[in-house]
Amino acid sequence: MSCDTEYLKKFYIDQLLSIGIYKSLNKQLYELTLEDLEEIYNESQLNSLG
Repeated sequence: MSCDTEYLKKFYIDQLLSIGIYKSLNKQLYELTLEDLEEIYNESQLNSLG
């Protein structure tokens, strides 16, 4: 995995943890792919708007 990928995964995990999301898809956040983390993060942002 590239440094950029690792950085982005850490960013999304930190953001999700800060809003109280610790698990998703029956997995710990660190087990998820970057794409899964990005999708969960984007959904959480949409949910917070409405």
